[in-house]
Amino acid sequence: MKSVVLLLKGVLLWVTILSIFCFIAGGFESLVEADKWLAAGFWLTINIALGYICHSCLSCHELYKLSGSKWFDKLLRA
Repeated sequence: MKSVVLLLKGVLLWVTILSIFCFIAGGFESLVEADKWLAAGFWLTINIALGYICHSCLSCHELYKLSGSKWFDKLLRA
């Protein structure tokens, strides 16, 4: 059961990261240029909500493990 919860937290983290990256990389700008303010505001609200959920659900240890930092640290120490 713990592995399923950890998997769902990992999916939450990576979906949040991908959504925020796409938002910053030009999704917001293209929506604003096309006069789709409502969609841009909705996407901004979704990103804020996902960020808050990640902040409240993930511990520092889980974030370290799920983000891949633990793997990179092991790789660099070897």
